[in-house]
Amino acid sequence: MPRPPLPGTVPSAVYWNRLEPLPRTTTVTTALEAGLADPLWLLARQWQFGELSGEDAGSPIDLLVGTEAAPLSRIQLGGDAAEVADYQPADVPLETAVEAEPVRETDGGLAAEAGLHFLRMLTAADFGALRSGAASAYPLVVGEPADPAADLAGTHAHWLLAGSVPDARALAADLRATHGTVVARRIGAQEPDRQAVQAIARSWLGWWDALVVEPSTGGSPPPAWDSQRLEHRFAVSAVHVGGGVTVRAAQYDDGTLDWPDVEVSAAEGLGDPFSLPEPTTRTQRLLPTPVRFPGMPANRFWEIEDTAVSFAGLDPGLTDVGRVLLAEFGLVYGNDWFAVPVAAPLGTLLAVGPVTVTDTFGVTTTLSPLPRSAPNQRAWSVAELAAPAPLPDRVRRVVPMLPSPTGTLQGNAIERVEFGRDEMANLVWAVERIVTGAAGGAVDRSAEIARTPTAPVPTDIGAATRYYLLATPAPAHWVPYLPTQVTGEPVGVTELVRAVAPGRLARVTAESAVLAEAEIPAGGVVVERAWQLARWVDGRTVLWVGRRVLNGTGPVASGLAWDRAIEGH
Repeated sequence: MPRPPLPGTVPSAVYWNRLEPLPRTTTVTTALEAGLADPLWLLARQWQFGELSGEDAGSPIDLLVGTEAAPLSRIQLGGDAAEVADYQPADVPLETAVEAEPVRETDGGLAAEAGLHFLRMLTAADFGALRSGAASAYPLVVGEPADPAADLAGTHAHWLLAGSVPDARALAADLRATHGTVVARRIGAQEPDRQAVQAIARSWLGWWDALVVEPSTGGSPPPAWDSQRLEHRFAVSAVHVGGGVTVRAAQYDDGTLDWPDVEVSAAEGLGDPFSLPEPTTRTQRLLPTPVRFPGMPANRFWEIEDTAVSFAGLDPGLTDVGRVLLAEFGLVYGNDWFAVPVAAPLGTLLAVGPVTVTDTFGVTTTLSPLPRSAPNQRAWSVAELAAPAPLPDRVRRVVPMLPSPTGTLQGNAIERVEFGRDEMANLVWAVERIVTGAAGGAVDRSAEIARTPTAPVPTDIGAATRYYLLATPAPAHWVPYLPTQVTGEPVGVTELVRAVAPGRLARVTAESAVLAEAEIPAGGVVVERAWQLARWVDGRTVLWVGRRVLNGTGPVASGLAWDRAIEGH
């Protein structure tokens, strides 16, 4: 295009030419090969690509990053109507506080193990003669399993532990009720030794209280678990200089808590700002380093590269925009990114900004979040927490440093329930694969059901050659859920309602009397309960029972059929 003449100069017309690609094939293989002809041709191509001309663009060499860290101080387990409590990240990981469920009162094996530990403490202090008295004063009762052959651990506990070890639950309740003043007398300690025995009992109670993390409010289901949607819901909050910030998770179910599981809002409903801890501000001087990734193209066009990634091998379709954008990012913008590690305290909501960058030419630039194009629109961002509505700038800058442990050890499932769709029967089944036994261990429900007839079969049908069944029997550990229309508004919503099921139910199935239909996809879902162990920042080990939701293995087939005539002879 012509350039307008400058004042005081002779008018002239100036034009620019540029090289443009003329595609003759549907692939970019030939272009990315960058074949060479001779040295002079290579110099000409370098000049045409601009590699011989300098750019007035410096690289960042120094950063000043300002941060504001507000410690998490309030937690809400459950929906918006749930109670709000104080929370200290140093006491327990957030993942544990959300997932932990009551287990002491229902786990006979745990009560036996803790009772044995009390006997060991007595023996170590030369009070081994009181072991039988402790077992008699607080006798442990383990119920007999429904199927002794399937639950061998529960059977052994029923016959061997009864009367030989104290029940930790009864011992702990007595210690709390009497403040440890009568326990020594009840287990048979004489007057000179009662003070020492009471001290041992109180020490054991402290160990028992710290052994397993449980919610302050007992009952089933756990406070953060949504039994209709098979997921955890919680919220935590902190107070920044500009006001409170709340981080919520409405669909946490995978057992590993991270920042993509939460969304942020400006609500201040989790606590009084005047009673919460103040945030701390800090300015750090940092050195940026270029971001590298495997298969990254070289910075110079004719630099020899490895064969880890071949962008020429990409074969995007006409509508495969994502693959085209990936190639463009790697080829054009891959070397434009720098990483800056910012130290931040764990268990805080971190607000980043302002950021001041100094490049190799000494030019200083202040970075700020991209502005919104309209009051009700969100600005584009590479990494930003999801939010139900547009947020003020002070909230957009928040990055949650969630106090979640790393390297958590998870035991074998003590309960496993598979929810799957049976299209032929038009039902959803909760298949209880593993249930918790009498001693707290895992019991294979399938092996237990295999030895039990599912329904009586008529044996005396006289001279008839057929008999009629309203429905063929289904295994006892397959619990049916019937699709039911919800009355009221909105119209057309369907729920899955648990039908009457024979025998006992797993805890997950017993809690979920009603399921949201959208939570059971065509492939189904699996809910597991298992013991988990992690080490926290102060070196303590944290033990709890948590749940996680896994992908199912596909549709299920129960073989259920209606109105059947069965051959009898």
